[in-house]
Amino acid sequence: MKHLTFALLICAAGTAILFSQTSRTNVPVVTGNTTVDRSEIAGHPLANEAGGLSGAPLYQRATTALRKMRLRLDESIPIIGVGGITSGADAAGKIAAGAKLVQFYSGMVFRGPELVRECVTSLLRLREGVK
Repeated sequence: MKHLTFALLICAAGTAILFSQTSRTNVPVVTGNTTVDRSEIAGHPLANEAGGLSGAPLYQRATTALRKMRLRLDESIPIIGVGGITSGADAAGKIAAGAKLVQFYSGMVFRGPELVRECVTSLLRLREGVK
């Protein structure tokens, strides 16, 4: 039986991250996702709604948290960048901040499958050094 070590981290965005690590594998860490802080949408008619805030208003905060997490974690631990990806440029920004993978949900709801093509194109350009 493998010995598992679990760690709970609270990243800069206030998101709890639970990951396990064995001596043989590095489980990816997810940064971003949701927050209950409404300061990014202060004044919006829905700013006082209950529940987690996700989507575009979360992008900057989640990307900052990702960047900080990348500095603290060993490079062998992959980070999945999430939170506010609504364009190919947003996906490229997560990779540039230190993510190995990106995940988006709200962006798919509002943009549809075209977002996938746009993200792939942007990530290929980033890999090739094209702006």
